Amino acid sequence: MKNLSLTSLMSPGTLGAYQWDSNGRTIKELILTSTYAKEHSITSMHLNLLEFSAINEPGDEITVHDFPGQKAVDFTSLSCGSFLRSRNIVKLEQGKYKTLRFYIAGEDSYFTTCKREQRDMSDVNFLDFEVDGGFYITGEESPEFILRFDFPPYEPGRVSKGLGKAVLFPFRLGWQLSQKLQQSFGT
Repeated sequence: MKNLSLTSLMSPGTLGAYQWDSNGRTIKELILTSTYAKEHSITSMHLNLLEFSAINEPGDEITVHDFPGQKAVDFTSLSCGSFLRSRNIVKLEQGKYKTLRFYIAGEDSYFTTCKREQRDMSDVNFLDFEVDGGFYITGEESPEFILRFDFPPYEPGRVSKGLGKAVLFPFRLGWQLSQKLQQSFGT
């Protein structure tokens, strides 16, 4: 079994369809959705992974990789422009796959909602992510994959409590000064 290392890459505007591995094979880009994530309005996750598997169309689960001693990985929203890229993934058997399953250690695993609330995941053993449209393995693919998570973005306005106020302060100050100036002339 080859090793799988998930690396987080920031690459806004990059399309997986235009990325190739070192042998010139196209790297598949998978868009992942999760019912659990939708129900909890999750925007990002910090998970301690134990195992990573794929579920094919008939429902058979194939272990892709075990993480001895756990592997902490951050899953973030498509809207952030970040993604995970697998390296040296085990070649899956030919066929259609529809789900990726991540087994997690509950300790030190948590998620953040779109309202920026952080919640513990100690009661969750695994998470299933449906692959948008599924994906086919024919045996000619690159062993690398790009994983993008279709989480909702953070709610707007939440940032204004910190950085937003600092950025808007000079504009508000200018508006307040112009109002005082107008009032001083009796208008």
